[in-house]
Amino acid sequence: MSRKVIVILITLAIFSFAQQRDSIVRVGACETPGAADGVFTQGQYAYIADRGGLTSVDITTPSLPSVSYYLNEPRCEALGVFLEDTIAYLNSAGGPSFTLVNISNPSLLIRISYVEVPIWGGSEPKGICAKDTFAYFADGSAGFLIIDISDLLNPVILCTLNTPGRVIDLHVRDTLAYLADRDSLLIVNVSDPYNPVIIGHIGIPSGGAYDVWVSGNYSFVTEEDWFGGQGKVNMIDVSDPTSPTLVEQISMAATPYGLFVLNDKVYVAADDWWAPPKKKGEGRADIEGGIRVVHWEAPDSMDLRLSFDTPGRCRDIFVVDSFIYIAAWDSFMIYKYITTGIAGRDNKFASLQSLIAFPNPFNNQTQISFTIPTRSFVSIEIYDALGRRVRDLAGGYFIPGHYNVIWNGKDNNGLQIASGVYYAKLSTKSGIIRSEKQEKIIYMNKRRPR
Repeated sequence: MSRKVIVILITLAIFSFAQQRDSIVRVGACETPGAADGVFTQGQYAYIADRGGLTSVDITTPSLPSVSYYLNEPRCEALGVFLEDTIAYLNSAGGPSFTLVNISNPSLLIRISYVEVPIWGGSEPKGICAKDTFAYFADGSAGFLIIDISDLLNPVILCTLNTPGRVIDLHVRDTLAYLADRDSLLIVNVSDPYNPVIIGHIGIPSGGAYDVWVSGNYSFVTEEDWFGGQGKVNMIDVSDPTSPTLVEQISMAATPYGLFVLNDKVYVAADDWWAPPKKKGEGRADIEGGIRVVHWEAPDSMDLRLSFDTPGRCRDIFVVDSFIYIAAWDSFMIYKYITTGIAGRDNKFASLQSLIAFPNPFNNQTQISFTIPTRSFVSIEIYDALGRRVRDLAGGYFIPGHYNVIWNGKDNNGLQIASGVYYAKLSTKSGIIRSEKQEKIIYMNKRRPR
């Protein structure tokens, strides 16, 4: 059976049945022992980088979240947290250290090891990520660290990359690390963990890059505004990592710190914005922060879909399906995103797997329809008859449902391809979803008469 794939390129429109007015509702909240600065959920628990320590919160009943344990030992002063199975990796730059915690029992967190990191200065770094036997650590003005975690009891710093700015956050995908370096987005090749190399960068005008996420061919970077409370989300094309290009930016009231991208939405945790008080004793924020939801479509479309003010100071955000988890400085909060007019996505997709192109053959454009049975990372690519990848069409996390992508017959360089046979491939993180009946896509490049 041929392994060729049918790809669809778009102007790009990915959609999952009609959306109307959306809304956000509060589900539950609880105070945390420290100052909630970062959040990561796994299963029935959320883990909070609580500055003074690491806090586990039972979210089995979302309307009644409750603190299970607070680990406030030295070297656990977490600014950022990343989970992988039974280990929590902490950015405890304030310690200053990189710390590993055993979370196999959420009611009894145990620090198992740490390694001291260089002391940073300036803005507080939070970025942390672990992949295979390496951890990646944002250390502010001290730079970007790669740490060997093959022996969890004895982590070892392999290298420190000094950067032009201050590394606040990071996102690692394959052999590339994307760094929010305050005054720029840096793209670093980390294939050699002993010798990471900056291969691309793009400036952030205000010098306020604070968080970064990568989905498909795009990187999203939050930008702090120092002078008026109008923070931004920048959409940057990173299909060529050596030459990232700003595609669009969208402004929003308050200061965007946390960032989470899921499907076609960019969820933002926006902190309050404070101007110097006009009168002594004034303590009210000039702009109230909260949750901002930006809808995006490739190649160049973003719009602010929702702006929902919340109590507290939103510092970080994590999204699972329709639930939004917020680290809000003095508390942990749970919200639910409600999309009006979309039928419930439940078990009706559990057994479906499909990939169909129509019309086929096509001349102007074709629509590729696919079904996702479980939440997973999905990419769609187009290949030619020789197995060469022609177009990266879509990439990101999708929840169960039916989706459509439109391909207009152009390659990754925006050039019209030649007539011929092409194949679409839909891949998930765990493998490749194949239609029960695979179809070739036949493209006929016919120019219409004027």
